[in-house]
Amino acid sequence: MQDNKDRAIARIKSIAQRLRVRIENDIPSEPGNCIEHAFLTDLPIPDDSIFYEHIRIGFRFQEFPDAHFSIYVAPSNPHDPERDSLEAQFKRIKEDMASTPKAKKVLDATKYFRESPRQIHEWKTGYEVLMRSPDEEGSRAHHDFAMKFIGVPHDPFRPYADIQFQTGVADNAAGATTASLSDEEAIAIWDKITSTIRVRPTKPLPQAGDKAAAPRVPLGEQAVTGRTCPQTGWWQAEDAGDGQGGRHHFVAGERMPHVTLPGQPSFWQKLKGEQPSHRRATAWKLVAYDDAPAREG
Repeated sequence: MQDNKDRAIARIKSIAQRLRVRIENDIPSEPGNCIEHAFLTDLPIPDDSIFYEHIRIGFRFQEFPDAHFSIYVAPSNPHDPERDSLEAQFKRIKEDMASTPKAKKVLDATKYFRESPRQIHEWKTGYEVLMRSPDEEGSRAHHDFAMKFIGVPHDPFRPYADIQFQTGVADNAAGATTASLSDEEAIAIWDKITSTIRVRPTKPLPQAGDKAAAPRVPLGEQAVTGRTCPQTGWWQAEDAGDGQGGRHHFVAGERMPHVTLPGQPSFWQKLKGEQPSHRRATAWKLVAYDDAPAREG
């Protein structure tokens, strides 16, 4: 029991140390996971370890609450990647349905828009099936779009992916309500979203024993409050605060701080000569390297 408690405490501490604030338009350059208003950096992975990452995300559209889009990403099957091929799976499904009269009737009434290979940027192992299922007993006509990438074994930048889009969704069941999108609208939304999927560029995590000098982060790099400073140098706050016009020197590995901004003094504070202040999160921008001279603000 004590061992489990210690492991749980160590895990919580690790997460707390790696968690930082993230503003909405911040795209981190480190490996890790974005969550709402925050970013959790990955732990360094030893060379001799086996690392498996499984990520699921799903969301609904405010304008079309019955439309559901989801993505599942996992390592590619190193032993038999073709086993996860949507083309092979869909072929088997159609053959099985064709062997049963009731299922064959549904199959014949299904409308197909596309059934073909699909490439997104450098992700070349995809296959998609876009169709609309007919009205059935207990299920209304709805769109059912799917795309799978078998991925490349041992390549984290080209993993296995299962991408799905359905309409008529209610209580987590497709066809439970009337689809709010036409065929053309559903296809347009599908193409718009899937075409934006891409690998987020990241910098490799430092490995144990790696003493090679890391390349400099380019000037203009931004780091928000709470993020680990990626480069020793002079940083300028987006909101000019506490001295030097918001310009400060930070060492790589430090936590980027809040800025202190002057507030509006109350009547009594004016009388006492007090200046109120408040702290707020900000975005810092790298404006000079460590060997640049300090500049008075």
